[in-house]
Amino acid sequence: MPRFYLDEFNPPEPAPLSLQPIQLIIALAAQSTSLASRLVEQTLQQVSDQFEQASAGAREWLRRRLRYSSLKKGQWASP
Repeated sequence: MPRFYLDEFNPPEPAPLSLQPIQLIIALAAQSTSLASRLVEQTLQQVSDQFEQASAGAREWLRRRLRYSSLKKGQWASP
């Protein structure tokens, strides 16, 4: 007849969570936050650059349009 020992029915208590996994989670969260911050910064820079290019294009178009309309009316327009 098999014998059962007390240890078979009472497994040892799990060890408390070490700080290493918690520190790893904190480091990963900080890295993710840093990455997200850099992505937002890059996106804002790209939007700013595109806006600047669009503004410059619009200013050039308006300048040419005003000069053309002034020349059409027989007036001299400065460049």
